Amino acid sequence: MTNFLKKYWFVSLVVLFLCSIIVFFIYDTNKGKLPGKTVDGNSVVYSINKIDKTADEFYNDLYDKSGVATIYAKIEKAVANQGIETTEEMKTTAKTNAANIIANFQQQYGQNYETQLLAAIKQVGYSQVSDLETYLIQIQKINKIFEQYVEANPDTTIKPYMEEAKPMLVSHILVKMADPANPSEEEAKKVKEVEDELAKGTAFSEVATKYSDDTGSAAKGGSLGVVTKDAQFVPEFLEAMLQLNEGEVSSWVTTQFGKHLIKIDASTLDTLKTDETFYSGLYSYDPTIQGTAIWKKAEELGIDFKGNDELKAKIIEYLNITGKVN
Repeated sequence: MTNFLKKYWFVSLVVLFLCSIIVFFIYDTNKGKLPGKTVDGNSVVYSINKIDKTADEFYNDLYDKSGVATIYAKIEKAVANQGIETTEEMKTTAKTNAANIIANFQQQYGQNYETQLLAAIKQVGYSQVSDLETYLIQIQKINKIFEQYVEANPDTTIKPYMEEAKPMLVSHILVKMADPANPSEEEAKKVKEVEDELAKGTAFSEVATKYSDDTGSAAKGGSLGVVTKDAQFVPEFLEAMLQLNEGEVSSWVTTQFGKHLIKIDASTLDTLKTDETFYSGLYSYDPTIQGTAIWKKAEELGIDFKGNDELKAKIIEYLNITGKVN
């Protein structure tokens, strides 16, 4: 038991803080309605050895120990739940994703999977495995808030991203070679097979799935997702990629890994937005978009710090959006 507690001490600490916050928020909502002891007009939360702990002291202790990140997490959850309606599609998606997550945990941890899954769920503020679908619905709502903000503010979000980062959806086919300058007979044969398949009109994605030696992207039809002009690719690959337009396929590009064919699947906004990695790329380019989106939605819902300007300022600082919001 001792070893188990040592292994999961951090999870236990997170849960303790989350439980404390829940207790505080319930108490704070009802403190004016509940009879009890007060000290200088301030309600007492608890007493130990005849020493009283007031609501203000309790809040300050909680803030000092758990930090603004934990308090922000509660605000974010409230904004998501109150700002976005739960749809049947969200429920279905959450159920499917939850089943996949559980299956992955079962595969990785075997009979111990529920313990590991529960530990992970507790780290994001929930208390039982059955809360997984609720959490996944919340994530969808948060993403919806991000997307709504981006769509409503394209000049400050999408436009700079498109103009400065030059995002594009890229696929490739890799034929690995021990010495790219001197392909072996087998390696040269594979190059020819790829060329023949494409010449027959076989879709690039199908050829990539069948022949590419980059197994990670091959499983996705050769797709590398949405990348930018500053992508961390080897120079030869990046240079060739940036010379292509939407729909074009490069000639063979030689790198230290072998020979590649590169295809630009999308580079215009309308086509890029159809790919699920477009928004994640946008948020990586400008991480403040997400914080600004949540803050603006909170303001829309009428968030009120009741004069606690210090907490408000701390949250804005935590989100790194100082100067972007009031």
